[in-house]
Amino acid sequence: AERLAAAIRATNARPAGVRLALELGRQGAATLSVAATAALDRPRADARLFVAVVETPIVAPIGAGENAGRILTHAHVVRRLLGPIELPAGKASSRWTLPIEPGWTANRLGVAAFVQDQGSGEVLQALARPPCPEG
Repeated sequence: AERLAAAIRATNARPAGVRLALELGRQGAATLSVAATAALDRPRADARLFVAVVETPIVAPIGAGENAGRILTHAHVVRRLLGPIELPAGKASSRWTLPIEPGWTANRLGVAAFVQDQGSGEVLQALARPPCPEG
């Protein structure tokens, strides 16, 4: 357990190597505005940016099966995944205007982004924004 704790402390002490910015806004009742910017301290050929629109919580009453009669709560359900986005010269910036789909609860929609090395699978940096108010 101490080796794991030491490894976590060492990882947290290192600079991330990626500057990541994320914006989430609403354009009326039916549209989200999402923007993401990533900049690597040193370019990596396999680095990619991903952005996820997430909804939390989603509450699901279960009518049949082994969980019949229970209410299950799900956190951070990915409603839309955008990417992979290449980072030419170690940088990328993208904007999206997305419809709020039927079945989504607008005031529970947030956004998360991460930069991943597609070769190794290592996540280089991640960031999330909570749901934004209407408007």
